[in-house]
Amino acid sequence: MTTTYPRLPELAPRQPDETAEHYGLRAFNFVVATNVTATLSDDALQLAAHVYRLAIARADLMQATIDRFADCDRAINATIRRRAVVDAPAKPVKVKPAGVDKPDVGPMAPLLPSPIIRPPAPSFAYAGPAPAPRLQRDDIDF
Repeated sequence: MTTTYPRLPELAPRQPDETAEHYGLRAFNFVVATNVTATLSDDALQLAAHVYRLAIARADLMQATIDRFADCDRAINATIRRRAVVDAPAKPVKVKPAGVDKPDVGPMAPLLPSPIIRPPAPSFAYAGPAPAPRLQRDDIDF
């Protein structure tokens, strides 16, 4: 027995004579109606997030509508963030050669970098090496 799932709804592509705001409004309306962000392109998501600010600016909206719009905006922004993380190149893990005592990653890794300690500068100007001390004894002649 195999289970088949219904296809996710898809937004019609942007028309050549359609403005960016109108396409963003259609994308935002699509998310409000279907609660699906997975099938939208990155441009459609960005425009829908932009249009959200314009959509809630109406004075005659009920609080329930504003809450629903805010939920959809959070879903849109979460999808944008997830796609940015997936598309970002992975950072290479630095591996030290064998025999090094302190690991770079894991629970034994140092939490903070060790501070660089520099002694304070002397308050006098350097005049060369210090002169050799002279002996103050009378019985030894140098």
